[in-house]
Amino acid sequence: MIWSMRASIKLKTTMAKNVRIIGGEDADITEFPYMASFRIYKDELLICGGAIISHQHILTAAHCFENRRKSDIRVYLGTTNSRNYSIPYYKIRNVAAHPNYLKIDKKSRWTVLNDIAIVTIEPNIEFNAFQNKIDLPTKEIKVGETAIMTGWGWRTYPKGTTSNTLQKISMKVIPNCEYDRDYPHMVNDDHLCAFTEEKAGICMGDSGGPLVSHGKVIGICSFGRLCALGDPDVYAKVYSYLDFIKSCMNSVSDSNSTCCCLIL
Repeated sequence: MIWSMRASIKLKTTMAKNVRIIGGEDADITEFPYMASFRIYKDELLICGGAIISHQHILTAAHCFENRRKSDIRVYLGTTNSRNYSIPYYKIRNVAAHPNYLKIDKKSRWTVLNDIAIVTIEPNIEFNAFQNKIDLPTKEIKVGETAIMTGWGWRTYPKGTTSNTLQKISMKVIPNCEYDRDYPHMVNDDHLCAFTEEKAGICMGDSGGPLVSHGKVIGICSFGRLCALGDPDVYAKVYSYLDFIKSCMNSVSDSNSTCCCLIL
């Protein structure tokens, strides 16, 4: 079973105190001020995470917005608590997905290609210690480098609920070729694979969240096999999409822009 890590989980009011990414640790928002959460506010549903990359742009996964209306979604910044609705929220002006975003769902092959999107929000973000941008990479990440993943995804598997406290977990970047043993023909050079110990890792609800190394966002959480059972997790490699990202940041307000195939 292979799945994308988007969640549509109602946030419970009675959750265990140690809720977390599987095997993760509680994080403070001042450690990761670039973190954003996308929520369907009417039903208190956590959908995905994302990363602030400018005063008005959030980097996330394209699959997070399939069959979703932007008017139903609010963006929350500057909080560790995914149930904190007392802080100001941001509206989505538009979503620009990669023009070649594609989900392949066949018996012989399952994968998500070019799973990356730029979300433009309003009003503009005022940067401070609790909400600030993360830099884009300027070079390829090296295999073996350590990276940090953050999110509010499931804390247990196969049955779980999203975390009400931001979680962090250390991952190691591995060669994509090692992943072919588990996912033949499912990863390419525009994917990035990361791994941690068995019984730890990302899960549903962590989609769109950033993988960060040396102060740069190097990956956007896309898909994986089961949760925390010893298999690597797959990210969209941000370095591969720098031209797309920069083009959309400069022109995403233009509905005729060629940088995007999907404007919601």
